[in-house]
Amino acid sequence: MYPEVRPEILSSYLRQLKLEDNLTNLMRENSFLSSKTASTDRATSIISTVSTLNSQNIFPITFGNFEVRIDDEPIFVKGP
Repeated sequence: MYPEVRPEILSSYLRQLKLEDNLTNLMRENSFLSSKTASTDRATSIISTVSTLNSQNIFPITFGNFEVRIDDEPIFVKGP
Protein backbone atom coordinates (compact mmCIF):
# COMPACT_ATOMS: atom_id res chain seq x y z
CA MET A 1 0.00 0.00 0.00
CA TYR A 2 1.30 3.43 -0.92
CA PRO A 3 -0.29 6.28 1.04
CA GLU A 4 -1.05 9.41 -0.93
CA VAL A 5 -0.01 12.46 1.01
CA ARG A 6 -0.95 15.93 -0.14
CA PRO A 7 2.04 17.90 -1.48
CA GLU A 8 1.47 20.60 1.16
CA ILE A 9 2.06 18.07 3.94
CA LEU A 10 5.20 16.70 2.30
CA SER A 11 6.47 20.25 1.80
CA SER A 12 5.88 20.97 5.47
CA TYR A 13 7.94 17.93 6.47
CA LEU A 14 10.73 18.91 4.09
CA ARG A 15 10.88 22.39 5.62
CA GLN A 16 10.96 20.92 9.14
CA LEU A 17 13.89 18.73 8.08
CA LYS A 18 15.54 21.83 6.60
CA LEU A 19 15.55 20.26 3.14
CA GLU A 20 14.99 22.18 -0.04
CA ASP A 21 11.30 22.42 -0.80
CA ASN A 22 10.58 22.61 -4.49
CA LEU A 23 8.12 19.71 -4.42
CA THR A 24 5.17 21.65 -5.81
CA ASN A 25 7.21 23.01 -8.74
CA LEU A 26 8.70 19.58 -9.37
CA MET A 27 5.25 17.98 -9.42
CA ARG A 28 3.94 20.69 -11.74
CA GLU A 29 6.85 20.21 -14.15
CA ASN A 30 6.58 16.42 -14.23
CA SER A 31 2.82 16.42 -14.67
CA PHE A 32 2.96 19.19 -17.31
CA LEU A 33 0.54 21.33 -15.27
CA SER A 34 2.25 24.55 -16.31
CA SER A 35 2.10 23.63 -20.00
CA LYS A 36 -0.51 25.14 -22.31
CA THR A 37 -0.59 21.81 -24.17
CA ALA A 38 -0.53 19.56 -21.09
CA SER A 39 -2.58 16.69 -22.49
CA THR A 40 -0.53 16.55 -25.69
CA ASP A 41 2.72 16.77 -23.74
CA ARG A 42 1.61 13.94 -21.42
CA ALA A 43 0.64 11.78 -24.39
CA THR A 44 3.99 12.41 -26.08
CA SER A 45 5.83 11.50 -22.89
CA ILE A 46 3.82 8.31 -22.44
CA ILE A 47 4.40 7.26 -26.06
CA SER A 48 8.12 7.87 -25.63
CA THR A 49 8.23 5.85 -22.40
CA VAL A 50 6.36 2.94 -24.01
CA SER A 51 8.75 2.96 -26.97
CA THR A 52 11.72 2.91 -24.61
CA LEU A 53 10.29 0.02 -22.57
CA ASN A 54 9.55 -1.97 -25.71
CA SER A 55 12.97 -1.27 -27.24
CA GLN A 56 14.63 -2.59 -24.08
CA ASN A 57 12.57 -5.80 -24.28
CA ILE A 58 11.02 -5.20 -20.86
CA PHE A 59 7.65 -6.29 -22.22
CA PRO A 60 5.95 -8.67 -22.55
CA ILE A 61 5.91 -9.71 -18.90
CA THR A 62 4.57 -13.17 -18.18
CA PHE A 63 2.95 -14.33 -14.94
CA GLY A 64 2.15 -18.00 -15.27
CA ASN A 65 -0.36 -18.19 -18.12
CA PHE A 66 -0.95 -14.43 -18.11
CA GLU A 67 1.05 -12.12 -20.39
CA VAL A 68 1.17 -8.31 -20.32
CA ARG A 69 2.13 -6.43 -23.48
CA ILE A 70 2.26 -2.72 -24.20
CA ASP A 71 1.32 -1.68 -27.72
CA ASP A 72 3.43 1.04 -29.38
CA GLU A 73 0.42 2.40 -31.24
CA PRO A 74 -1.78 4.54 -28.99
CA ILE A 75 -5.53 4.60 -29.25
CA PHE A 76 -6.73 8.20 -29.20
CA VAL A 77 -10.16 8.72 -27.72
CA LYS A 78 -11.95 11.93 -28.59
CA GLY A 79 -15.07 13.26 -26.98
CA PRO A 80 -18.27 14.09 -28.81
